[in-house]
Amino acid sequence: MLSESDRIARLLDVVKNLHPWELVKVVWLDACIGRRKNPLRLTNRDFATYSEQVGYFLTCLTDHRYNEYHIIIALEKIDEIPEEEMRVDIFSVPLPSVRKVISLEEKKQGVKYKDAKVERVPVPTINLKLAHIERRGDGSMKIILKKRVKE
Repeated sequence: MLSESDRIARLLDVVKNLHPWELVKVVWLDACIGRRKNPLRLTNRDFATYSEQVGYFLTCLTDHRYNEYHIIIALEKIDEIPEEEMRVDIFSVPLPSVRKVISLEEKKQGVKYKDAKVERVPVPTINLKLAHIERRGDGSMKIILKKRVKE
C-alpha cells in the first residue's frame, strides 16, 4: 500500500499530464452524515461516501491556510465567449481526498496508473425519452430528467 505522500505524488503526476479544458471525472472520499441504530457496528457503507464529479480540468492550486493542493474543474465549457468575459461555475476538491482522476478524452483512455487512474469510462448520456426540456427566455435550456419507475 502506498503512503499518503506517495499517493499524492502520483495524483500530481496525473494532474500534470492534464491539459486545461480536458474533460475529466474526479472521484474523492467525501464527508458523510447519517443515522444508525447500533453505532458500534458500522460498515464501510455507513461512513464512507465516495463522490464523483465530471467537469473540465482548469488547474491545481494550493490554498493559503493549509497549503494543500486542490484540483479545480469547471462544470461547463464555453468556447464562444472570450476568456476575459468568461464566467463559469467551478468545483474544487482537496487532493488528499481525491482517489482517482479519470480523463474522459479519447486520446488518454486506456492509460492506467495504480491508485491514480486514467482509464476508459463511458461518457454519461441522457435518454431523451425520459427528459423534459424547458427553453428559457434568455436562450438557455433546463433539462428535467424523469425517473424510471418499474411496477
